[in-house]
Amino acid sequence: MNLVYLPQHSAYADGADVRESTLEISGAVSHRLWGDLFVGGEVRHVARFESYAIERFAGGALYLGPTLFTAIGEHGYLGVAWSMQVAGGGVIAPTPQPETANFGRHQFRLKGGRSF
Repeated sequence: MNLVYLPQHSAYADGADVRESTLEISGAVSHRLWGDLFVGGEVRHVARFESYAIERFAGGALYLGPTLFTAIGEHGYLGVAWSMQVAGGGVIAPTPQPETANFGRHQFRLKGGRSF
């Protein structure tokens, strides 16, 4: 399970000042295929707000997709996830349909790291 809060601030040359935030809740389940190779599924809900506070909703999307994770050596790892938007809604289109004004239909995530 993961919970991510991402505040963003943009200042423009014309004096405009935009504050927004993104809140993401995700969870995954995996199964060991063999050795250090795991395959699984992930569900993520991402919501965007028109302020730092979580109060003025701008849109949200629900993603589902497969994941692949493997250990590299003794201390490294590599993870790959592909997700497809299965539902969404926003201020402009509040009905449950893909929300493409704020979010993409597909997301590909690649992450790697090393423990020390």
